[in-house]
Amino acid sequence: MRDKEQKVITLEDLLNKFDKQNKEFIKNVEHEEQFERIETVDAIQNDIKAQQIQTERAKNKFAQTIVSGLGEKVKASPNKVTIIKKPWHVKFKEFIKKIFTKF
Repeated sequence: MRDKEQKVITLEDLLNKFDKQNKEFIKNVEHEEQFERIETVDAIQNDIKAQQIQTERAKNKFAQTIVSGLGEKVKASPNKVTIIKKPWHVKFKEFIKKIFTKF
């Protein structure tokens, strides 16, 4: 009989044990979630840095292809701007087109 009496647990004791284990479980889950959040923030920051570096490289590569594609005349005098004007007969044709295409 003593064995049976010692094995009996009151309802209050059972609820107290359950509450204690439940609080510990919640505490552990929250701790793990915080650790995971820190890892994801670090990963996001690394992705942003990688994208910034990649765009900077793409800009430099684009600039290099433009410079390499320029002609010798432009490379020789990079500060001189030449204005290309249309001949008078081309301007006259465009003027006539504008007049007749408005209606």
